[in-house]
Amino acid sequence: MQSLTSQLPVSRACLCHATSQQIPYLTSTRAVRRAACIQHPARRLRAAANWKDHDSSSQVAVSSFDQSDTASWRETEDTACIVEQQVVAQTKLQQLFTTQYDQEIMAVLFPALLAIFLDPVMMLVDTAIVGRLGTLPLAAVGLSNLLFFFCTVFFSFLLVVTTPKVATAIANNKAQEASLITAHTLIVGAMCGILLGAVLWLGAPSLVAVLRPDAAVYALAVPHLKMRALACPAALLMFVAVGAFRGFKDTTTPLIASAAANAVNLSLDLFFVFVAGWGVVGAASAATIGQYVGLATMLFMLCWKGVLHLSDLRTLPSPQELKPMAQAGFGLAFCIGAVMCSVVGATTIATGLGAATLAAHTVVKNIVDYANNIFGTFSTVAQSLVASELGKGNAAAAQGVLIRLLQMGFATGSLVALGILLLQGQLIALFTSDTQVIAQATAVLPLVAFAMPFAPFATCLEGTLLGALEISHVAIRTILSAAVSCSFLYWANMQQIGLFGVWGGLVLVIFLNMLFDIWKMTSSGSPLRKVRN
Repeated sequence: MQSLTSQLPVSRACLCHATSQQIPYLTSTRAVRRAACIQHPARRLRAAANWKDHDSSSQVAVSSFDQSDTASWRETEDTACIVEQQVVAQTKLQQLFTTQYDQEIMAVLFPALLAIFLDPVMMLVDTAIVGRLGTLPLAAVGLSNLLFFFCTVFFSFLLVVTTPKVATAIANNKAQEASLITAHTLIVGAMCGILLGAVLWLGAPSLVAVLRPDAAVYALAVPHLKMRALACPAALLMFVAVGAFRGFKDTTTPLIASAAANAVNLSLDLFFVFVAGWGVVGAASAATIGQYVGLATMLFMLCWKGVLHLSDLRTLPSPQELKPMAQAGFGLAFCIGAVMCSVVGATTIATGLGAATLAAHTVVKNIVDYANNIFGTFSTVAQSLVASELGKGNAAAAQGVLIRLLQMGFATGSLVALGILLLQGQLIALFTSDTQVIAQATAVLPLVAFAMPFAPFATCLEGTLLGALEISHVAIRTILSAAVSCSFLYWANMQQIGLFGVWGGLVLVIFLNMLFDIWKMTSSGSPLRKVRN
């Protein structure tokens, strides 16, 4: 626009210059015509009229030039303004769909999502192999794996504690400190794993008997659980290794280790079960060896990438280091216990409503569990990236990552909800063809779909708080939410609301956890405000 403005005086100057070049000619012409007019009065009158028309036409020409030049300039200015507005609108649209954090988020999120899809597929293959042995071995393996999962998941605090500490050390360029944290947490994980393995080995008969299985199932489940108990050190050390890599914003290496473990498990499953004829003990042996192969892969990558220095394993963790781990362990143990109370309470009520209701509840739970596994990856990203930014003292970047994750999580949850509503018939048909089960599950799925957009929203907030080591808040709000949920489940059972009331109580946990976390993030005790202050 500045160039157009500068061109306007130049155009006027050119016009004046062109007019001045004609002045001598006009002057001589006027003298001749004036002399002729003096001699002929009629000519004098016509000349006067002609000169009047000539002067007016010259003025009109100059005026029209000025008007056309100004109009052209204004038109160009309006066009430039429109283009500028379009550029601004396009920039705002791009900022809505893409941000500066997207590349870093996807680098952590995508491998975690692949792992979510890989593990269930391998579990299905493993189950199919054991299922070839018969119904009783399949039931025994399912029972044993359930007990093994419950016993090991209480030690997931090792992962939660390791991630933010390693991320903070790396954010401050303290690689040696990150290695020392990883080494000391590995030592704690090894000790806890050996202790847990011993308890499971010695207490396998009692633990299986608590669930009151048939005698034939009991006889198969006990040796399977004893063999799985040998994998406890590997399972707990994997928590630490995964947490360390998350602190480095690396979820690709855990994916590679998981793929290696599953491949070994599958290969040995086929050999031990069908060739060696070891039955359920062979299946447990294959799973245990596979976990140690995955652990060996992780430890090798930790050393190869410089995350862990073997010399740091020679020193033991101090009491000051053990205290926060113990606090985190107790907090998350209560957290997991509260969630399990809600789940067990809901399943108990569904069981009392009849076989068809229990089957419908199981179908819906499988769909929700798979969706929650996908949503859990947003918690993984939040723990890794937010902890790193908070470790740098960069609260603005941590908030930017959180906001972007909330947007992506809500969008993902909305897509899952839409998929559940549109494909609910096909999804239910994957599990059953019973008309009563289909009818009850179909009645509940709209409620579940309504909660889906908010589930990843809640996991993003939870991951942020865990990344900031706000474990006490997460534990307290989970216990409160579970208490409200259990109260609602009791009321719904008394009112005979049925399966809809059961899932109403479970969905209530999602919304209460989200509200508690929103309150925490907006209060004066928010980890973002602490960093700013």
